[in-house]
Amino acid sequence: MDFKKEQIKVKDIHMPKIKKANRISESKMIGIISNYSGEEFESFLFEWLRFCKKDIDEDSLLFRIGGTGDNGVDIYYKNKEEIVYYQAKQYNHQLTLNEIIDIVSKIFWYIFKGKIDYPTKIFVISSKGISSKSVFAFTNPIKLKQVILGNLKHTLKRNKINYEEQELIEFSTFFQNKDLSIVKNIQIDKIIYDYYCSELGVIRFTKQEPFRLRIKIKREDYDDELFIKQIKSVYAKSKTQNLVVSDAKDSYYNCLCLKETDRFLYGNNVEFDLVKEDIYESVNFLFYNETIDVKERYVTCLDKAAQSNINISLLGDYGLNMVTKSDKKGICQMLVNEKKISWEKKDE
Repeated sequence: MDFKKEQIKVKDIHMPKIKKANRISESKMIGIISNYSGEEFESFLFEWLRFCKKDIDEDSLLFRIGGTGDNGVDIYYKNKEEIVYYQAKQYNHQLTLNEIIDIVSKIFWYIFKGKIDYPTKIFVISSKGISSKSVFAFTNPIKLKQVILGNLKHTLKRNKINYEEQELIEFSTFFQNKDLSIVKNIQIDKIIYDYYCSELGVIRFTKQEPFRLRIKIKREDYDDELFIKQIKSVYAKSKTQNLVVSDAKDSYYNCLCLKETDRFLYGNNVEFDLVKEDIYESVNFLFYNETIDVKERYVTCLDKAAQSNINISLLGDYGLNMVTKSDKKGICQMLVNEKKISWEKKDE
């Protein structure tokens, strides 16, 4: 099996102490989770596994896959004894039987095709839970297998899986011999309780708008930083100079907080540096054309950075999803400080 996402070693993380009086009630947490997008829900479950679930082995591998081509697996976990797949579903309704059938069939199809390893357990998690008619899917594995085999063609068609007739026969035989008791459901209430009892739950679920972990640092004026000097040069005599400088200072401060958060979580800035690398690769080409107006290039660069996807870092879109648009803009200012890009023209 060749997963493209980097494998991350699990280790103990000590969260900062924050007053639990600022936390919202446990009953209200489900309302916040219900409004998450599919990406946010996957990130939430990844956080739960990474920081809240106590039985995750310190020496195991845990990483998020998700997205197109995930072979039916959102989160992958492996230790010395087992391989576990987590499939997250964020719908506006309870998980139906057909949806459970599709999840199970898709995973076993890719196992059959050799795309993914045979797991010890498969966990299906839905923010809205499962319908009453679907409970047997996790309590009666023999009946679940019968239902899937009886509708195999329709199921593969719903999953947009193309196959030859001989493949269908072989897959049916393969599936007939599998034990579906490995397919399990984790109720969202259990996950919320784990969050509620953890320090991370205090951070994510506060009485203010929910936000991801962010370590605050001392704020400076940054007037002596190279990026500020260059912005003032580019926007000299412009009425918007003060506004541009103020925005730049804010975004730079935010990315410094992200950098400190990365250091706190993982003991170094490896993940932050990967984010910075992604941003640099997404904006560097804008500086090839030196005839472009410097103000236009400044605005275009920040917009390009803000819209870029972060794919190679655990802090990014396929990990904790902690990098905001402001962070991305701030990293552009950091790249100026490091002289990797310049807001001024090279002959200035």
